[in-house]
Amino acid sequence: MTDNSEEIYYQKYIKYKTKYLDMKGGKKKNLVIHICGPSGSGKTTLGNKLKDTFSQQIVVKDIDDLRAEFVLKFYGGYDKFWKNKYKWNGEEYQKYIDKFVNKQTKSLVFVGLNHMPWWNKNLYYDVHADYKFYIELDSDTIFKQKCSRIFDDFFVKERDIVLNDIMKDEKGAIKRINDTLKGECGYNEIKNMNKIWNRDYKTQGYNFMSRENIFKEVSKIIKTKYVSLTKQLGGNIDDVIEIAKKFNENGVHGGILITQNNKTLYEKYFNNTKESQFRIFSCTKPIAGLAILLLIDQGLLSITDTLDKFKIKIPNANKITILHLLDQQSGIFDVVNSIYFERKPLELFNKIYKPNENRTEVLEFEQYIEIINKNKPQNEPGEKRIYNNTAYDILGYIVYLVSGMKTTKYIKKNIFKPLGMNDSTFHTHKLYHEVFPYEPGDKIGVREQYNFFGLNANIIATLRDYDKFLNGYDSLLSHITREIYEKLYYFQKFQSSDKLNTTNVLTHIGGGDFSHEYAENGGKYNSLCKTFMAKFLKENVNLIVHQNNKESVDFLNFNEESNFRLLVDNLIKL
Repeated sequence: MTDNSEEIYYQKYIKYKTKYLDMKGGKKKNLVIHICGPSGSGKTTLGNKLKDTFSQQIVVKDIDDLRAEFVLKFYGGYDKFWKNKYKWNGEEYQKYIDKFVNKQTKSLVFVGLNHMPWWNKNLYYDVHADYKFYIELDSDTIFKQKCSRIFDDFFVKERDIVLNDIMKDEKGAIKRINDTLKGECGYNEIKNMNKIWNRDYKTQGYNFMSRENIFKEVSKIIKTKYVSLTKQLGGNIDDVIEIAKKFNENGVHGGILITQNNKTLYEKYFNNTKESQFRIFSCTKPIAGLAILLLIDQGLLSITDTLDKFKIKIPNANKITILHLLDQQSGIFDVVNSIYFERKPLELFNKIYKPNENRTEVLEFEQYIEIINKNKPQNEPGEKRIYNNTAYDILGYIVYLVSGMKTTKYIKKNIFKPLGMNDSTFHTHKLYHEVFPYEPGDKIGVREQYNFFGLNANIIATLRDYDKFLNGYDSLLSHITREIYEKLYYFQKFQSSDKLNTTNVLTHIGGGDFSHEYAENGGKYNSLCKTFMAKFLKENVNLIVHQNNKESVDFLNFNEESNFRLLVDNLIKL
């Protein structure tokens, strides 16, 4: 370029900067870092390294992928864009970037050049970066890296494809190879573009560094920002409530309740009400454990009693104790897991599946015993802790045997009534406010029904009733049985994602009910109903969350990007 042409270029650049770089899509919520550099400089590799290192704290987004998503949404994909010769809409693309930035709940790292790569190369877009880095490389190194990558693709990874193309269309294939080599390995073009990028990104205030030094600097920024954020949010309960308010309401069926010292701090329901009776599934187990320990207090059981005492004839019956069952160390073959999660034996699964009634039939205790005896135990009793649903159904049957009343009646009399859990009941009872599970399309799913002894997953309760259990379980136990209870597997230590804080909790997750698609065709089991509960013992804060449809987004979501994960993290830090 001559001096004159460079002056014209800068005039264009200033115009485009005014039009796009100054556009704001609203106040962004989180830290944004942009890492760019010349083609072939290793931006994507650096982004992947950061993602692997800080998966709990950041989202890494390749700008090329973001642009492709926009083209797909706005034009129907690149093929349609080129075929129909659509005009590029820069303002819509900038708005798309703005919306993507603003919806992030975690720190965001963009990797890639933030301009259009095919035309108007001096048209840059605002990625709202707080920190901006450019990978500094000389043109010769870029040239070698880009060409090595192309050679590797053509002559190693895709060698057979290239050879077949040449055999089918020698002239056309060689032209395509030649065009690609010119585009990617044109030495003078690479030098010119590197010069332009260096100039433009310096003008935009980017820090020019080696890839290694950028990694170090970004690591410092992320660590400092994340620790500062979590400490700030964990400072008081008001911050926790603010996070709870961010739960997505669109399409969600469920509810959330947060209490402290018997006082409601936050309560919200989506397509349900405070009277809704939720199918809490495995969150039944801590209540089941309480029932067993009450029987011990009543002198009807001993923690060391073995199964053979109750004439339950299964492998290791003379070794498996009540404590083994309670603490997931029995080693029993898990019938519930086999039938519901694997559809085995399929003949029995098909027999209990009632599609026209959106439910399953209950299993009798004798069917449990028959299946257990046809399969090998998972392990020796007391050898290790392996989660087992069937163990808790056997405990439920023992409640029935030693109490002289149905398990459901015993729990109502000895737990629900004393704790005032008046809106709690069981799968086997007629309900007026029971919520249904919904599969995609708001179609009612298949309700798993458990027999009267099914203390693995049989209870249905309002969130307020479950809160009463969390606040009152200890009042029902003696000093001795309370010590036993609080050593069971549902009492755990929670550690925050940044590993800076830990706290003791009583916690459980429950999941159940499935789609008709799964019932009829198999595949991966996915719970339609999910419940999470945690009592943060030191702070006496209870968190109970339930969802009962599969289309919920960012509600009861355990991945590192969710508001739910951030909520739990900050409860840990109270």
